[in-house]
Amino acid sequence: MRGELHELRNELREGRDRADQRFEIIETSLRDLAQQMVMMTRAVKVALDSRVNNETRLDDHEQRLRALETVVR
Repeated sequence: MRGELHELRNELREGRDRADQRFEIIETSLRDLAQQMVMMTRAVKVALDSRVNNETRLDDHEQRLRALETVVR
């Protein structure tokens, strides 16, 4: 009886250890994904800011071109 109880405890301990390992892998994966999402968010923000700056410059150039066209006519 004691042998069976000891064996059962060992099996439970091994199962818990395997579950802990899986949870650690999951936690690491989630942490990595969160970091990647932060980096992607920053990259998208930089791209959007750049686009806004380019659109502002383009609007400025279009206004200046219209002004020149008006003077030439």
